Amino acid sequence: MPPENTPDQWLLAYTMGNISELAYAASWMDNLEYVLWHALTEGPRRYGRHVINSDDIKALKMLSERCGAWMFFDDTDAETPIPLDLWQEKYAQHIKDNPHALR
Repeated sequence: MPPENTPDQWLLAYTMGNISELAYAASWMDNLEYVLWHALTEGPRRYGRHVINSDDIKALKMLSERCGAWMFFDDTDAETPIPLDLWQEKYAQHIKDNPHALR
């Protein structure tokens, strides 16, 4: 069993999940972590029924900086923190391999 997330990691995952709920009424849509990172780096964007707005982006940025990580959904371990430097590499590779992941 993986170690329990810190309070800041839990709050980041909770915030990400809430955006997924607003957009699709699903606790964690496929590619959610990639879509939210894209918004964090590129700015507001539509996502399902929701617009990821500047307040969402500000909260995600603040929490990810406090954690030094980004949350990734793993089928085995659920919401899993990944250090930001490793996440940026994972994000770039995923988008390269899956160009439609940001839809």
